[in-house]
Amino acid sequence: MPLFLNIFRKNHWLTFVVLLGLIFILSCTITTLISNQASQSSNITAKFMGESRTAISQHFFETADLYFHKGAEHIQKKTFSDDIFQRTKKIVSPSGHFHIAHSDIKEIMPWLWLSIKMNPHDIETYLVTSFWLSTAANKPDMALEVLNEAQLNNPYNYQVPLEKGRIYLKQGRLNEAKHAFDTSLAFWDKTADQLNEYENMDRAEALLYRGLLAEHDNDTALALKLYKEILTHFPHRSGIRSRVASIEKGEKPEVLANSYWSSILKKDIINKSKCKNEHEHEHEHDEDSHHEDHDHGTGI
Repeated sequence: MPLFLNIFRKNHWLTFVVLLGLIFILSCTITTLISNQASQSSNITAKFMGESRTAISQHFFETADLYFHKGAEHIQKKTFSDDIFQRTKKIVSPSGHFHIAHSDIKEIMPWLWLSIKMNPHDIETYLVTSFWLSTAANKPDMALEVLNEAQLNNPYNYQVPLEKGRIYLKQGRLNEAKHAFDTSLAFWDKTADQLNEYENMDRAEALLYRGLLAEHDNDTALALKLYKEILTHFPHRSGIRSRVASIEKGEKPEVLANSYWSSILKKDIINKSKCKNEHEHEHEHDEDSHHEDHDHGTGI
């Protein structure tokens, strides 16, 4: 043994070659073992990620929310309001209600992106991401890319083309907006819960936008049909009822179609820019509004 060690001490290069050979043999052995167990391990990994990805996605979403509020969490009612963890958190986290400037909205995008990648079936995260990209970040094309991915991962979800329609309408891409709203209504018929009040309000919104676009094209027959569908579910909407009456008399409504949808889009942006808890006790009773007591902010 002493002679063997002496040879290695005098010939470092030989030591290196032998070690390199051993590493190569070991790596081949490991690779073989991995390939033999690939199907089993991939199933285990998939199962583990399937069970945990929703929680991880929610964590990233909440991190985006934290950045949006400059490190101050939402004030929420908790079952245990003064445990040791919450007391510690109050020491290291600020309290109050703050928002980052719209120009800094890019700071939350990596967290929203991670949230989407961990759970590509969470529609809310796609909608929040596309909203801020199309408004504060002024990147409507990127917002549409996010929505295209959402549609790919969630076929027939009516909310995605509805949001696309809003963006197209803001951009003045009227034909694409019409197609998006038509698609949203078709998907709604296929997948929505027709007893859900909020989902019925979404449908009424799509019908209103599509009716205004029909009116803009002087297709009053289609506009009337769509408006009357809204009134079937929401007969108290006096603004729509008044508009129907004006059109049936051959009169021009007081507010032209393009001015009407511009006003709705502005209200939509204002409402969605608010947090859920800012919106929680706020109720608008404007019967002409497409979102009556419906929007509760983007969640960020």
